Amino acid sequence: MRRHHTAHAAGQALTIVALFLPVLIGFWLLAIELAWRSMAAQAVADALQAANRSAVQTFDYAAFAQNRLELADPATVITVARQLAVTNLTGINGLARPPQEVAATAQWIVLPTGGQCALDRSGPPLPFTTPALCGTADVELISPLGMNWSLRVYAADTLDQSAAPPAH
Repeated sequence: MRRHHTAHAAGQALTIVALFLPVLIGFWLLAIELAWRSMAAQAVADALQAANRSAVQTFDYAAFAQNRLELADPATVITVARQLAVTNLTGINGLARPPQEVAATAQWIVLPTGGQCALDRSGPPLPFTTPALCGTADVELISPLGMNWSLRVYAADTLDQSAAPPAH
């Protein structure tokens, strides 16, 4: 019985590597893209939600002096929210527009006596019985690979109630 040996062509491994290298690089770039999107989305959401959380604490000092806890006038609360959003968004990589434009196009709704805020497009609204601030922003981002995408951020917070000091 004769054995047939096939001769391996020189460079066969190099050909296989050359064929699969673009696929591997593609997966690597996809992983970078998805990781960046996740981090950018979280940074933008945190920035806008923190602005909302801080702005809702802008209360009416005259009412506070009369032992009532009320929000300042809606225009003041929204102005504070926009200023804080600009501050928080500054330095986030990938914004397609400057932080000032993102903050200016965000929608804030002041609910002086409570009400409901949406926290996502399809979910039930979140009810508040105390003064609240609801925010929504559509943010456009550009990834390191040059891909554009947009993100909708929701925020809803209520004015913190002060607790009476414990009786002695």
